[in-house]
Amino acid sequence: MADGVLCSKQFCPVSGPGLAFIVYPRAVSMMPFPPLWACCFFIMIILLGLDSHFVCVESLTTSVVDMYPSIFRQKNRRELLILAVAVVSYLIGLVMLTEGTFAFFISKYSPLKYNNVYVYPWWGYVLGWFLALSSMGCVPLWIIYRICTTKGTLRERILHLTKPSIDLPKTNKEKDKLLAIFDPSCDGHPQQAPPPKDSHLQVSMTELYH
Repeated sequence: MADGVLCSKQFCPVSGPGLAFIVYPRAVSMMPFPPLWACCFFIMIILLGLDSHFVCVESLTTSVVDMYPSIFRQKNRRELLILAVAVVSYLIGLVMLTEGTFAFFISKYSPLKYNNVYVYPWWGYVLGWFLALSSMGCVPLWIIYRICTTKGTLRERILHLTKPSIDLPKTNKEKDKLLAIFDPSCDGHPQQAPPPKDSHLQVSMTELYH
């Protein structure tokens, strides 16, 4: 595919990320029902990356568990080891992707230019950062506000704020228990209402008049 029709259009790299994110998407767009094939292609790319990551993590954690079975072959120890490996791998990848987690980026910072000529004024930077942080800053600001306004120690506040709210929908089992408390007839076996008092006398009087 890469050496055929697409390369004749002078936009085809032979390898690298451009092959997966430029050439193949362009080829998919030339097929019938391109949105369907584009979704399938990028789902394949995501699953391929996850599968490769699973192999690396499992091989490392299995080796560590086999080396120290008395430590990691206990309840939840292996899962915690996998979590630690995943977090460390994420941090290492973040350093590689963001130029040292912004440390080197700040040291090499230069003013943003338009067409390498026009330099934006300082208020343009302030406005840009304000617009960027207006959506991202709401979550941490609300967390800080709730922690500061909740009563108790810091640990009690965190435990209280991380519990599900009492007004959230319950599970079906809890709903059935709650319904059985207030309505004993709803226990899965509907009960017939008891006959009214003196009903047999009413029936007898009706038969007497007829």
